Amino acid sequence: MINADNKFCLIKNALDGKRYALYRDGDLIRILYAEGLVSGMGIGEVTLVDNNVITASLLLSGWNQEITADETLTGVAPLVVHFDGAETVHSSVDGFLDLFYHWDFGYTSTASQSVWGTTALLKGQQIGGPIAAHCFEKAGTYPCSVRIQDAFGAYVDRYFTVIVRLADDYYSAGNTICISKAGDFTGAPSGATTTTTPPTAVTSDTRYLYRAGEDYSTSTLSIAHSKSKVLIGSFGSGSKPKVWHKLVQTPPKTTDTLLNSVTFMDLNVNDMDIPFGDYISFIRCDSFDQGASDPYVAGCGETVAYYYNNPPASTNLSDIKWPKNSAWVSNTIDGNLVTGNAVGIRGNRPILLGNDIKDPSEHDVRVHLAYKLFMSHNLLGTVSNNTKTHLKFHAKGTGTFTEDYGSSPNPGSKYSVVSDNYNSEDSANWIMALAPQNNSSTELVSYIIMERNQFLYASGDTAAKVFHILSGQNLCVRDYTLSGTVTVRRAVGFDAHSQAIGIGTLSPYFVPAGNPYIDGSRIFTATGVVTPFKAGT
Repeated sequence: MINADNKFCLIKNALDGKRYALYRDGDLIRILYAEGLVSGMGIGEVTLVDNNVITASLLLSGWNQEITADETLTGVAPLVVHFDGAETVHSSVDGFLDLFYHWDFGYTSTASQSVWGTTALLKGQQIGGPIAAHCFEKAGTYPCSVRIQDAFGAYVDRYFTVIVRLADDYYSAGNTICISKAGDFTGAPSGATTTTTPPTAVTSDTRYLYRAGEDYSTSTLSIAHSKSKVLIGSFGSGSKPKVWHKLVQTPPKTTDTLLNSVTFMDLNVNDMDIPFGDYISFIRCDSFDQGASDPYVAGCGETVAYYYNNPPASTNLSDIKWPKNSAWVSNTIDGNLVTGNAVGIRGNRPILLGNDIKDPSEHDVRVHLAYKLFMSHNLLGTVSNNTKTHLKFHAKGTGTFTEDYGSSPNPGSKYSVVSDNYNSEDSANWIMALAPQNNSSTELVSYIIMERNQFLYASGDTAAKVFHILSGQNLCVRDYTLSGTVTVRRAVGFDAHSQAIGIGTLSPYFVPAGNPYIDGSRIFTATGVVTPFKAGT
């Protein structure tokens, strides 16, 4: 808690779990009270390091654009934007784990914001970690900002502008195609081209709208490289139209540009998978007809490694990249008991916002590789059978991430925020695991913040549950909540995928000695702080 003049604050020390009252006096921090010691002035003082300088490094990205502070990003509604402050530096603490980020997405009032259907929280701001994302659903000019603040009250503010255009304005009548097999064009935009024949391919800067309530799953809409700024949605009233689509499965040829800026919205689609391409979004879609052999319903980057090692003719290997800014917002992603996972992630700046993710045979979300992922406001496991985990978060290896696959074939996962997700009751005993995928894979997961996630269990469930499994570097779990009467068990630092160390609620955490991929992890609950320790210490 920090007072209005940013001079007095109450903190809980992550190192010893004690509460401190601090007062800022110029370049000194005076300790007014320390839990367990005699209160009063003069208990101690420390000198601020370099006057607590925060050097903000910020990047906004969306619709094939990247901007920094004081710049403007422009796109078409619904526009998904990724907010990145991961490179921010502080003179004395960790800029990723130890600073407080308050992202404001530019709404003028509480009344002008909607709430997440999954968590009932307002959509207009995100508080906590340095990675965030937002879907701007309505046209307008949004003065966005972020305040980055440390525990002593030092802060910096940075500003951005996001301009969102109305889809009807960007896609003129000549660039909008409405499809109805029954010839019913009630509700179609005025002047749009109409057809009863479903298209099999798309053109750049064009909008394709399918008649609500109709089934188009017997024809395939193919979306190839060298296409951009395409919107595929629906018109009219009724259930979401059933559309079978196929995003390009292979990397771009030397004569192509990479597919980018494609939005699917308000559809019932066969899958939400993104093999190649940047800035591709699925918004308010439902999934259908998953086959027994389909490993994922939604995801990105699954075939990148295969095609780098087995390149098609006329492929430049330097053009094979991890997908960037793949986004899934407010979808129903139903695993339908496929042999695998509901969502599988391999990519750069992926976004999972407000989805209902359920019913896989293994994991609700499996992150094979993520660099600057933001995953928030999702419902996990509302329907589940034989689910192993709600979130399995690992990596490809231990290398440094780069966009080019050839330069970064086996990177670690780094700089991600998983927040405000609801984990519902199911058969899973491991709920959220940040660790190597098994006991034989050398993989590094680092700088991940897990905050305000909720674990909901029925009052009659008495089975022991391992809520968090952490085996990586600089992993932070804070402010999570539990409901129900389950036995709380956690594992920190286990080095075998199938051998989690179950530890009681109040016990210290055990970290195997000699494991080079474990360092600096800690857990914060709503009622206490526990620091893991290494064996023998």
